[in-house]
Amino acid sequence: MMVHRFYAVNAMLTEAWQGEADRVNQPLRAADMAKIVVVEDEADLREILVEELTDMGHDIAIAVNGEEGLEVILEQTPDLILADINMPKLDGRQLRRTLVEQHPNHAAIPFCFMSAFADQQDVKEGMSTGATHYFTKPLDYGELEDWITDRLPS
Repeated sequence: MMVHRFYAVNAMLTEAWQGEADRVNQPLRAADMAKIVVVEDEADLREILVEELTDMGHDIAIAVNGEEGLEVILEQTPDLILADINMPKLDGRQLRRTLVEQHPNHAAIPFCFMSAFADQQDVKEGMSTGATHYFTKPLDYGELEDWITDRLPS
């Protein structure tokens, strides 16, 4: 069963696009938004990520495991991918390898691991898949926002 949803800040964007930007404190421009796929099996963390990322002004698609994440990534072609490592059906490393080996058009999408596995070997193993970054849990949302902003077109 596919369980992905997009969370958007469409109301704010619509106001800005309709020439009513003066009514919005800081209107978002389309270039300020990223379409991000979050692949996380822990419901509580997934909810927090969605809230934090939408508060930053991004569109979010979610998947609860790597297999579903692959489907969402191929359907949506996001700007960025955030994935847990230890997940059912297809773990994060397998997801990244599948993108690289079988879907080269999607392999160039910036890919960030989020994991409680924090020792050097885990980080090295994750980065060896071609991931762009590796965040350890608990996440620092300021650092995450900086990472996202650095990858958006200017």
